[in-house]
Amino acid sequence: MKSIGTQAEQAGTFDAWYPWAHLLPRDAITLEDANVLAECVRGMTREELRVFGAVLEVEEPCSFHEAGTIAMDIYDYELVDSSERGYAITALRYAGAGDEILEILEGFTDFDALGRSEMEADGVRETSFGSVKRLSAPWPQQEPEMDR
Repeated sequence: MKSIGTQAEQAGTFDAWYPWAHLLPRDAITLEDANVLAECVRGMTREELRVFGAVLEVEEPCSFHEAGTIAMDIYDYELVDSSERGYAITALRYAGAGDEILEILEGFTDFDALGRSEMEADGVRETSFGSVKRLSAPWPQQEPEMDR
């Protein structure tokens, strides 16, 4: 007979499969909310699971229900290039610039500054899962952390 294991062992396995599991709120979990989240997570690709982890890290949901809502809305988020230069080039390509235009701009454009500006405007957040942005509306700008 196969042993199910202790709750601690099961939780450890869960954390290994889903490295964002520690970001889920553990209070007031209803069966319905747990089922919704489980159904969403089961249908996610590896990339979507990374996106989900990044969004959990940014959003810091207060309830399991909020985490389930994030999972249901996973297509409203995407992981993006973490390098400022890469982000700038992607933004220019999205605006219609081809290889020829990018080649012309190469010597005259500070792609790092452009990327920084675009990342800020798009509300990109850096997480342990990669850089992520919300597609429907950018996250509000972050206040710079003050040294104390």
